[in-house]
Amino acid sequence: MRHPAWGSSAATSSRQRALNALQRIAETLRCPVETLTQAAHLETYPDETAELVRVWFKIEDPAVRRALLAEVRKVAIAQAYPPSSQG
Repeated sequence: MRHPAWGSSAATSSRQRALNALQRIAETLRCPVETLTQAAHLETYPDETAELVRVWFKIEDPAVRRALLAEVRKVAIAQAYPPSSQG
């Protein structure tokens, strides 16, 4: 299944590998692939996204992956909900 963020032309092998990796991540997180790619219509960072996926799968220890994912979630939440400047 191809995601619309990849465009209408035939997927290259690297794009297909990236999509497959995103599908595995989505399955691990128990969320739709669209959740991981929803910002693709606003801004895209294909090089950084591809690198993130490549290095993620090089981490063999599941405990390390869980710890990193927890840290990334903290950063995302902190940016999505910055502390109020009101005291």
